[in-house]
Amino acid sequence: MNTLEKIEFILDKILKLERNPNIKPTLFSGLPRQIIVDAFDRYQLRPPNVLLQIYERYNGILRLASFQYFLSLEEAFEMYECYLDLEKDSSPLCGGWNNTYFPFFDINGDIQICINLQNLSLLSIDLECDSTNIFANHYEHYLDALVEIFDMEAYVSESYGIIEFDASEWAKLKQKYQIKDICNYDNY
Repeated sequence: MNTLEKIEFILDKILKLERNPNIKPTLFSGLPRQIIVDAFDRYQLRPPNVLLQIYERYNGILRLASFQYFLSLEEAFEMYECYLDLEKDSSPLCGGWNNTYFPFFDINGDIQICINLQNLSLLSIDLECDSTNIFANHYEHYLDALVEIFDMEAYVSESYGIIEFDASEWAKLKQKYQIKDICNYDNY
């Protein structure tokens, strides 16, 4: 599977989960490529092809899982600007934020998942705990682990949208793909 096929596979599994109809995901139509490129150009950033492809297909997904959202391009740049402003006002933000970290996913309003636009690693920025946690050295590693956990159906889903992976299987996949938990729980 190519990257976009992996994302679609995972999304398809999530969309088919039984859940309360009041918290069903909402998918927003994508944007033309030139609008996406222009938005990144304004900040002198070069998006990886995967971000271009995702934003061409979806310009945000609300309630993907409980309290988890794929940020629209506008929301992602609002968050990026927030990080720029916070970095100017304090030092260092979240244990070392870098302007190559682009937020594209939000968890519970206080944790954002970012992709490092230079090396394509994934990291979380936890504003509440003022920490940065690199959890995958490359986004493909994390996607591969998600594809496997969903493919083996080693998860449970609650009606209110929370998805929990089988701890034993997820631990094996974390080791196999050399990934970590999204949040650094030592900070809690």
